[in-house]
Amino acid sequence: MAATRAAALTETTARAANVDGLRLLLSRGSVGPKHLTAPGPDEAQLRLMVEAALHAPDHAALVPFRFKVVRGEARGRMSALYGESARRAGKDAAGIAMDEERALLPPLTVAVIAKLDLGHPQVPAHEQWACVGGALTNFLNAAHALGFGGKMLSGAGVNSVSMYSLGLVPSG
Repeated sequence: MAATRAAALTETTARAANVDGLRLLLSRGSVGPKHLTAPGPDEAQLRLMVEAALHAPDHAALVPFRFKVVRGEARGRMSALYGESARRAGKDAAGIAMDEERALLPPLTVAVIAKLDLGHPQVPAHEQWACVGGALTNFLNAAHALGFGGKMLSGAGVNSVSMYSLGLVPSG
């Protein structure tokens, strides 16, 4: 499907656009945790991805997002928390194992944490959420440009109160 979209760039469009950039955007797709293998991005590559995220539209420069890299032993702790959340949700053993595995398969996980200023006098929450989404999109596009895959995961496991223990939920 991505090849079809990339092929749709006509000569006329190509003259007026950065074709390589468009092809890159049109070729990106989500890559699930079981397909993410080592090596993951190094520190310099992660900094580039964050730099791309910081170029998302951001009214009043609030930067209503934070990134937290989860690797090493923290992956095991996150896996256990995903498992706890799955058990509380009533999942069976296979569902619990699948949720736990999501934290262990990739070489690292980057958590995107929304930190909204709900009382901001100029920037309503929906604009701040749009910024968070733009930052996530830019981060994933930069990862793709650097040769890495990624996927946004959400749900009960990542919204769990237990995520506070990993520092993945802002406390204020």
